[in-house]
Amino acid sequence: MRRALIIGIDDYPNRPLFGCINDAVSIHNLLARNEDGSPNFDCRLLTDNVTCSRLRHELDRFFGTQADAVLLYFAGHGGYSGNTGAGHLLARDSSGQDDGIPTLEIIERATRGTFHDATVILDCCFSGTLGKSALFANAALLPAGMSVLTACRHDEGAVESDGSGLFTSLVCDALAGSAADVRGHVTLPSVYSLVDQILSAWEQRPQFLANVSRFCVLRRCRGLLSDDDLRVLPTLFPGPDYEHPLDPSYEPEAGAEHEHPEHENIFAIMQRLRDGGLLKPVGATHLYHAAMDSQRCALTPLGRYYWALARAQRV
Repeated sequence: MRRALIIGIDDYPNRPLFGCINDAVSIHNLLARNEDGSPNFDCRLLTDNVTCSRLRHELDRFFGTQADAVLLYFAGHGGYSGNTGAGHLLARDSSGQDDGIPTLEIIERATRGTFHDATVILDCCFSGTLGKSALFANAALLPAGMSVLTACRHDEGAVESDGSGLFTSLVCDALAGSAADVRGHVTLPSVYSLVDQILSAWEQRPQFLANVSRFCVLRRCRGLLSDDDLRVLPTLFPGPDYEHPLDPSYEPEAGAEHEHPEHENIFAIMQRLRDGGLLKPVGATHLYHAAMDSQRCALTPLGRYYWALARAQRV
């Protein structure tokens, strides 16, 4: 079971926001289904009348129920106490910077939870206090299996632009496939890498923390390669440094005298592996020329990584 609690608050009485509900709906739509339409997270969306008491109740309920993986997303105002260095998630009835849900409580609730993977994504001002508190306040640590991605540092604001948070718009692009690996898997580190590279050094800086032995796949998109393509790697390449010999029989356009259906099928797989960055021609610029000139092909460093996974039967 995979559950997601997705919260977006715009209706703050004194300081309304205009993109948080849009962001929450976008995140909900992406997480509820994988790209092929298959079910992903069982999502609960909260956007109306999110008071402090309701927010605390929903968090208790969310982290108190057993699940394989849980994901918490929050978009709204964040608060920061200069005296204590503590951050807060502010609800619609929060009366000040420190009148909300302390970010440290997120960690405390997750510590008591029964799940394998917990992902927290915060798009609010001062959201980096979650990481700061986790590392320093009372020597608390992220519980095992928890990953955190925040929109900014502990002392920064989170920008809204064109009806969406700048950070969340990039997260949505990542979940839609921009951060997918060759298998189509999107993980939190790949989301962070995309967001981090796009935001300049002068803009808000996202923060990423994790205490995990493996990363949870947040969403599955259409990959460049199928698992079947990857599983054939040890067959085509007996060793990671092996160079597979080619000849014109691999190329379908080489002519009837070189026709070899088995080699042509292998070559089609090789072309997909090349497109995914796992394979390269040796002694030629293009794979076509390597075949026509009876040259070789070899695995790239990325190809050797997936070769090892396939050899260990982990794909």
